[in-house]
Amino acid sequence: MTNIGPQIPPHLLNVINACSDEDKKDDDDSFYGPSLPPGFPSTENKVIGPSIPSHILKSINKDDSEEDDFIGPSLLTHNEDNVSNSEQVQKEIEQRAEAMKNKLLGKTEEVVERESWMLELPPSLSKNFGLGPRTFRANPVELGDRSVWTETPASREHKRKEREEAAKSGVLKKKKPIEIHQPSKDDIETQTRITEYNMQNRPQSLLEMHRSKQKSSDDSKIRRPFDREADLKLNRSNPKETAKFIESAKSFSDKFSGGSYEKKFL
Repeated sequence: MTNIGPQIPPHLLNVINACSDEDKKDDDDSFYGPSLPPGFPSTENKVIGPSIPSHILKSINKDDSEEDDFIGPSLLTHNEDNVSNSEQVQKEIEQRAEAMKNKLLGKTEEVVERESWMLELPPSLSKNFGLGPRTFRANPVELGDRSVWTETPASREHKRKEREEAAKSGVLKKKKPIEIHQPSKDDIETQTRITEYNMQNRPQSLLEMHRSKQKSSDDSKIRRPFDREADLKLNRSNPKETAKFIESAKSFSDKFSGGSYEKKFL
């Protein structure tokens, strides 16, 4: 059959046929489910006007889907990775050269360290920290010098200089000796007269007088009728403890009768 009129060149005709074949394949791949009978009209929307070729539209949709699915920072490409590695190596070489230069010049790197007050406990707590009783104190306890909690390096240096100056000048604080008051001659004579008067007029103490009176009454015991409260009374005291208490009570007059000579006689 002979064609009459202008015709499409063969190389362009092959491109058009290839595009039409791809469109048919895309249409076949995108169709799912049962198809309509031949007599029913197609429900596909007809495109009016120029449209993007299918192969270009497919690549655009693919790029959009990849960009939508990607979340977070992107990884370095091969070229960027090489650049970052080279920069890191260059930085390390410069640091080593700087360290070697400082070592030759005698410069030492300043090491950042915590101050001693951050690492050590105060003297009042460093001895038995955490080993004391786990109860509340009934009486207040002297905690000593607590200025170490708030002192600064300047105040610590000031205290050290003060101690050195005091040690050099010999003006260290000393405890004041206790003055022992010696009794006067009049006090001794008064005490002697009081002792002689007590020996003459009061030779026995109240306890000795009570015992002698109780002993004399025990000698003249008479028979008496039964008394429930007196006879059934329980004696809970221990004789040994009673005797010990009485002996210790004899020294009360020695402990509490005499004071200092300066306030003893008015």
